[in-house]
Amino acid sequence: MKIQCPECKKVYIIDDSKIHHPRSLVRCQCKHEFFIKMNSGKAEEASVTENKPNIHPSGVLKESDNHPYKGVPMTEIENYKDFEHAVGKALEGEGWQVSYPPENNQGFDIEVTKGDICAAVQVKNYKRPANVSHLKQFLDFFDLPMASRFNQAFLFSANGFSLPAIALSDQRNDPRLRLGTLRKGILNWLGVDDAEEPEPQTLKVATTDGKTYIGVFTCKGGVGKTTVSAHLAGAFALTGYDVALIDLDPQKNLNTLLPEGVFLKGNSAKPGHTISVFYHGEWDSNESDEKIIVCDCSPDFNSNPVEIMKKLNYCIIPTTLNPLGVNKNGHVITSTIDKIRSINKDAFLFVLINNYFDDDTQKSNVLKREYKKIFDSLEKMDDKFKFIDPDECSIKNSKMLFYWGYHLYTGNLGELAFSPVGGKCVPKENFLRLVNFLEEFTEIKQQKSEIP
Repeated sequence: MKIQCPECKKVYIIDDSKIHHPRSLVRCQCKHEFFIKMNSGKAEEASVTENKPNIHPSGVLKESDNHPYKGVPMTEIENYKDFEHAVGKALEGEGWQVSYPPENNQGFDIEVTKGDICAAVQVKNYKRPANVSHLKQFLDFFDLPMASRFNQAFLFSANGFSLPAIALSDQRNDPRLRLGTLRKGILNWLGVDDAEEPEPQTLKVATTDGKTYIGVFTCKGGVGKTTVSAHLAGAFALTGYDVALIDLDPQKNLNTLLPEGVFLKGNSAKPGHTISVFYHGEWDSNESDEKIIVCDCSPDFNSNPVEIMKKLNYCIIPTTLNPLGVNKNGHVITSTIDKIRSINKDAFLFVLINNYFDDDTQKSNVLKREYKKIFDSLEKMDDKFKFIDPDECSIKNSKMLFYWGYHLYTGNLGELAFSPVGGKCVPKENFLRLVNFLEEFTEIKQQKSEIP
């Protein structure tokens, strides 16, 4: 059956036998996208629409005989349902009984059984590796009562998984969870050595003295700089980086909380990680092998060593999202940017929402919209400034982080709030996602020393 693009009027022939979805999105060579839908086994044009993130273009078009570009392959077209069915077919080949839930089902794409095993299967057909957010979303579903009948969870990605996603899966060490890819119709079950390299990054910066310096700074106390610094360093270590922490604050809170540094436990397949904590007077870059240097800065800008602030390649600016602090925090962040730019014109600056509540979508969206108004103008004035959408990456409100530092009153050694509770650890997932974000938007991955 012939289909004409509503935009450029090019004509295509639909190969009905290749359509596996009742409503498929296609992309013409002119980049215009439109739906086709099946009625009684035939294809017909549907209304023009914008691309939806959970619907991928369908590979079902062939040029008609009278098309001026006859024979030119439409390489951009991808088919989400074809990939889903290919995964299902491969699972059948491994002896699984495969069934598909109704359209628009939430949480999983395929259900498979074999003996006593009942597994929920989710597939991701993206052009980049699946990341921490995709893994966390699936794990959140798997913990819901509606998923109680499943005793295993399989996540398949067409383009592999990011290193932080692999690290999160490895650290959870959950025998119910398996990650996999599909290559030439063959399933490949992944381990910790199978992470995919991310796509080329968009923000570029040269390192200083062979190291990458990341400051955590804002001109206001009490927003969680020390907590963010310590746990960001921990997430870097879990992801395969050699990392050190430098305490730039004269109050020495970081050294007080972690006087013996940080030790992150390994597992049966991997040793643990140690992170050294230095006061800035003890730090000597020439005697250090670490490649990532996380600096816990003082809120008093003038108390920070100028030579280190000049070296910062990136700066995380933590803030909070609350009704009474929108305008005040906007002013604080503007002042923070001005202070940094007074001596460092090259660092990339990222605003990170800390202690984020996402339990009320309507109120949260209003606050995010107000923040965005403030930060849009800043982004226009400074092309190395970015506000991180908290739905993409944020540090969520957590009792574990709230009570981090309680060991000072018990006499125990300091450790990060990365211990799982009920099989999961929100702070660890959040900070691994932050590392994932930095890997996606910067060239920080060049400092990676090993596969985690």
